[in-house]
Amino acid sequence: MKKKHATHKRPLSRAAMIARILTAATALTVFGGEATAAPSVAASAPQIKVPAPVLGWASWNAFASSINFEILKTQVDAYAAPGGLKDAGYTYFNLDDGWWQGARDAAGNMVVNETEWPGGMKAVADYIHSKGLKAGIYTDAGASGCGYLNTTRPQSDGMTAGMRGHELRDAKQFQNWGFDFVKVD
Repeated sequence: MKKKHATHKRPLSRAAMIARILTAATALTVFGGEATAAPSVAASAPQIKVPAPVLGWASWNAFASSINFEILKTQVDAYAAPGGLKDAGYTYFNLDDGWWQGARDAAGNMVVNETEWPGGMKAVADYIHSKGLKAGIYTDAGASGCGYLNTTRPQSDGMTAGMRGHELRDAKQFQNWGFDFVKVD
């Protein structure tokens, strides 16, 4: 009489898992944000809906830390103009590093330079939203932002430009300002 062995599935190796994913992916054809089974796949194959990718633009590559509200408004206007990136499906406009030099008030809240950002960051998010776009903003997970090396705007002496130790406070502040997306380096 043969012994019955418990059947255990061996975990897939990383290579086997990747091979299965790639095999499944090649059986799909994506058109306009929806995935439909390719003709070679059996009719009984489940239909998978794939959301369109998130598309957006960030200020860093064009302006590094040399950014202010006037520059931002000019860019948002071009982005949202007929035939611009918005018409191509881009929905996020992201203000990257350089907007904040690390000043905090006595309660630990971020304070921005009102000369460069009239109306503060809520005005920035509101302006971006007024053009039918979603607003994104940058922060750093550490004590300092990484964009102050070899740029036009050095970090303020003795200040930090990151959210370390202020994570929840800063996240709430971004939300109160109206930002939809936060990039954390």
